[in-house]
Amino acid sequence: MSRVSLFEEIDMPFWQDPQCHVLLTHCRDRVAIYFFCWTAPAEEDELQIGVIEIDGVAAIQHERGQAVADLPEAEFKSSIMRARHLDGETPLYRYVVHSHDAPISIIGRQHRFMQVPREQHGDVVRRLRA
Repeated sequence: MSRVSLFEEIDMPFWQDPQCHVLLTHCRDRVAIYFFCWTAPAEEDELQIGVIEIDGVAAIQHERGQAVADLPEAEFKSSIMRARHLDGETPLYRYVVHSHDAPISIIGRQHRFMQVPREQHGDVVRRLRA
């Protein structure tokens, strides 16, 4: 019998490097996840880096070597997973963001995708390369 996942896959408008470790920054109730992007298989985008911002963050979990239960098989090149998270009156979601070797689970209110110029984020690029 097949199991039904509560997660939905959200396609990213750009291609996350699947081998890239992500850089996570957290300030107040906002998390930003930075990563390198590809323009074609194994061809790094030299001009931009990808960012996922999640607002209204209530919790962050990262456990190396631990999989997230009930995740569906990804259909898109790059995506995040999202499921409703019931926590009182506030409508929240559980987001799962892929990193090189471990998923990051974030409880938050809403997300947005963007690409930013590498030249304006030199410190982020250096930290991603480390």
